[in-house]
Amino acid sequence: MTSDSCPKHTLVSHVAVLHHNSALLVKYRQMPDGQNGWFLPNDDLKHVEHPEEGARRILREQVGIEPSTLKLAQIESFVGNNKSWHLIFDFLAFPLSMKISKAPSLLAAQWFEIDNTSQTCKVPTLARDFLRKLKTRRCSPECRLK
Repeated sequence: MTSDSCPKHTLVSHVAVLHHNSALLVKYRQMPDGQNGWFLPNDDLKHVEHPEEGARRILREQVGIEPSTLKLAQIESFVGNNKSWHLIFDFLAFPLSMKISKAPSLLAAQWFEIDNTSQTCKVPTLARDFLRKLKTRRCSPECRLK
């Protein structure tokens, strides 16, 4: 075990990258728990990394985005597949453009329309539930942050 790992706790930043009515989702080459499919950009936090700094690092390293706005939307917790306690920091990011630069660790990065249910059915439950929560609110994502 390295100093950056803990067998009992997993801290993760998830980032819902939103541009108008679209959300950016990624497919990873390899997931530690064997899952596959489309995900919100995410990663375990590094030792003593602040969740917001982790979210910025994830966007920069995985999709080449510097968000114009980044806000913590919610915090979730559950026992993960590896039996560790997961604490998930869900962030909203609003980039100025839809331009992305895919990292080699990704198979794909693609914008999906939030309202298109045929597209979002490909998304794992955690990400899909978070996007549905955003969709059911009556105002634009930017006004939800106020």
